[in-house]
Amino acid sequence: MSDSRPNKPPQGLYKLTIHAYCRKDISEEQFHNHWTNSHAPKVSSFLRKYGIVGYTQYHTPSWIRKEMAEKLHTLGSFATDNVSDFDGYVELWMPDLRCYEEARKDPYYASVITPDEEEFFDFSRSKITVGWEEVYIDPRKDGEVDASVYGNGS
Repeated sequence: MSDSRPNKPPQGLYKLTIHAYCRKDISEEQFHNHWTNSHAPKVSSFLRKYGIVGYTQYHTPSWIRKEMAEKLHTLGSFATDNVSDFDGYVELWMPDLRCYEEARKDPYYASVITPDEEEFFDFSRSKITVGWEEVYIDPRKDGEVDASVYGNGS
């Protein structure tokens, strides 16, 4: 049987997404603060060293999930009861999945990043997806945010 996988994703980059949960013994505020102010500085330049060209954090605090669930309910949306319960997710973009594999093998990952992640992530509930995205409307142009997409009235 032949392997019908493409040699590379259509847009040129793979994306690995980790859906993250806050540890039960810390507050949401502690979780988001640690993730932004402690964890991100430890991983950003390290990931770049291994060819990972994009790293973003997507924060989904409970108040905004609750608010959206209520709004979806009033709109009669199919997703009313399906608002995801994870506290955020990490997106990593790379030209080859081996970039992530090699980064994970680095002793720095085991000695610095993993212990830091254990400070705030609940790994028993986390999920990973991997694939590529196809972007049809993008607020970022040449690495800069296109402010016009945010309806600033200009």
